[in-house]
Amino acid sequence: MLNTVNVIFSSSFLDYPDPSSHSVVAYLMGCDNNCKGCHNYRFKERIFYDDDIKAYDVHDFIKESKKHMLDNRTDKLVLSGGDPLSSFNMDFTKELLNNRSFCSNYDICIYTGHDINYVKQNDLPNTFKFIKAGLYDENLSQKSKKTSEKFVLASKNQEFYNNRYELLSVSGVFFFKS
Repeated sequence: MLNTVNVIFSSSFLDYPDPSSHSVVAYLMGCDNNCKGCHNYRFKERIFYDDDIKAYDVHDFIKESKKHMLDNRTDKLVLSGGDPLSSFNMDFTKELLNNRSFCSNYDICIYTGHDINYVKQNDLPNTFKFIKAGLYDENLSQKSKKTSEKFVLASKNQEFYNNRYELLSVSGVFFFKS
């Protein structure tokens, strides 16, 4: 049986963690976190009806992602949601990351509300470049932004890691190397 996810595509300058790149963002529907104050609460349900949302298997998702990245002149893809590592989306995300020919040509960043220990326990292929881990905590919120010097996440407890799970940020702030 093919793994499928419901996805809506967008483009963004803010979501990819480097000082100058914009990215295509794939919002995977479905999230099993319950973050109070979630900014994508509409995407919590796996089935969400909107004209822009379509169901994809991995093959079609790759084809559609490439089209959006070509149209947006970028090789950066952010998997967001919902949550790409939710119980609804984990198998799909692993299957995507196992496609080494796709992942070797594009820089992939994953946004998950799960903590880094959950991520490690699920044995993701290390073909992604960055992963943002941690629940959004309304009590630790900060204004998210990206400048030429730093990337600030929406919550101080959220952190960026590389594909070797090395911590890249402190208190939700990732300072870019010069």
